This record gives sequence, structure tokens and C-alpha cells, in this order.
Amino acid sequence: MEREKGFTLIEISIVLVIASLLLGSLLGPLAAQVENSRRKATISQIDHIRDALIGFSMGAGRLPCPDTDGDGQEDPLDGVGGCDATNGLLPVATLAINADDGWKQTLLYYVDNRFADDTDGTGCGTPEAGISFELCSQGDITVLDSSGGNVVAANIPVLVLSKGKIWFDERSDNERENDDGDRVLVDRVYTGVIGEEYDDIVRWISPNTLRVKMVDAGRFTSP
Repeated sequence: MEREKGFTLIEISIVLVIASLLLGSLLGPLAAQVENSRRKATISQIDHIRDALIGFSMGAGRLPCPDTDGDGQEDPLDGVGGCDATNGLLPVATLAINADDGWKQTLLYYVDNRFADDTDGTGCGTPEAGISFELCSQGDITVLDSSGGNVVAANIPVLVLSKGKIWFDERSDNERENDDGDRVLVDRVYTGVIGEEYDDIVRWISPNTLRVKMVDAGRFTSP
């Protein structure tokens, strides 16, 4: 009698193991490419947001307040009386932009209330009518290169933050620094090293940039 032809269980198992190894070797680089693409998209999005914030300040004479209730509008509306909080969600409706990050999460937003209220000036010089800050005004946000580390930027008036892919799990002191609600944040290179994980994306507007833009727009009429 002719023997039946086919694969043995051992042969099938070997094929499955090889296929799994090949699939795993492909998925690793693919996942890294997707992550890198989302990070690049988020950085590009925040660059557009910075332009929108500068444009808003040129028109309104102040920066917008954070969105504290998730409706996309700054709170309070028109910055009357100063901001309800100095950090919250980016007020996307107020800025008239679509500003989710690469992981479809709303961006976080920090602002110095003195740059966003409806009071002229910050008390450091001669205020301009209708301008919330002055040429001499300094922000109250500081960025470090690590938790407790060196200063990267100081006196920042406004900052935008994406928590990256790992939104709810702060895995290191550097990520926890960006979630404690104070005015000190960390900006560093992406890393997955255990104990040092960091995938946040932090961008800000320098007070010098904001001043130059306001002068160019003619909003400051005196030195």
C-alpha cells in the first residue's frame, strides 16, 4: 500500500516557530516606524499651535487661558478676571484649530496667568493699553533636562505638552515631573531605558519670541 503524504506535527511546529520569528522581526521595526511617525506628526502639530498662539496674542493682546472643562474653550471666556487655572487642556476651539496629538489625545497647556489675564501689564514697567504683558515681563515656567537637573529654558510664558503614547503611566521621575501640576517640567530625548523612560513631547514659546512678534505687529508702541 502507498503511504499517505503530508506534514508531521513536528514539521508543522517548526514552520510555525520560524513564521513567528520572522513576523516578530518585522513587527518590531514597523512599530518603531509608527511611533516615530506619530512623534514627528505631533511635533509638527505643536509648531502650528505655537504660530496660532502667537497670532492670538497679536490680536487679543494676551495669551489664551487653559481649557479646564474639556469643551475646547478657554476658561473663563475672554480671560475676564484671569484664568481659572494656569494649566489644563489646550483651548482648541478658542484657537480654532484641530490639535490632537499623534495618539489622538488632547494636548496639555500651561500659561503664566499674567500673560493671559485682562489686566494691562505685569507691573514690571509701563503697561500698554490692552496688552496683558510688557516688554520686560518674564514667564513663570521652567524647563529642565531631567527631574532636578539643569535648566534648559527659564521665564517661559506658555508651554504645550503631549504625554506621548504612554499617557496614564508615568514610568520615571522625568515623566512624573510633567504630571505634578507645578511650573517645572522636563524636556529630554525619547528613551525606553527601564527606570528612565521618557516619551513626552514638550514645546514652548520664548518670552523673547513673543515680545519680538508683538513689536513687529505694532502692539508695543513704547520701549
